[in-house]
Amino acid sequence: MGLVRDVAGAGGRLELGAAPDGAAGDSATASVAEATPRRGRDAASRLTPGVHVRRAPDRARAVAALRSLRFPVLVYTVSRAVLLLDALVDGALRHHSLLNELGNWDGYWYLSIAWHGYPHHVSTHQTTLGFFPLYPMVMWLVAHVLSLR
Repeated sequence: MGLVRDVAGAGGRLELGAAPDGAAGDSATASVAEATPRRGRDAASRLTPGVHVRRAPDRARAVAALRSLRFPVLVYTVSRAVLLLDALVDGALRHHSLLNELGNWDGYWYLSIAWHGYPHHVSTHQTTLGFFPLYPMVMWLVAHVLSLR
């Protein structure tokens, strides 16, 4: 009976044991029955004689990948819902629209960059220097193409 180990980067399991067909060989010779014969051997098994890598079916790997993403997606969704609820409550208390509340965070900074550009000097006060320029450039381009300004 062989030792079963996960092979990093190979996407499968590797059984270490005796050489196939009872042939003489050292104990490091590996043998594994392939789970997907239609694909043939992978690169690792072609380079190392006697090593066969058993791969999980594509669907099982996809399901495992989606399961590992459940928690991060849940945390992201809950945080967005909490922020939206905060904007709704704050807007109701201040008698502002939801769009005004959503624009309060960074929207006005981006509008300032799109219309006026970045400052030519560094200031000790709050400035637009900390904002990435791609979004304001797209805003400026769309506004000029559609003649909104």
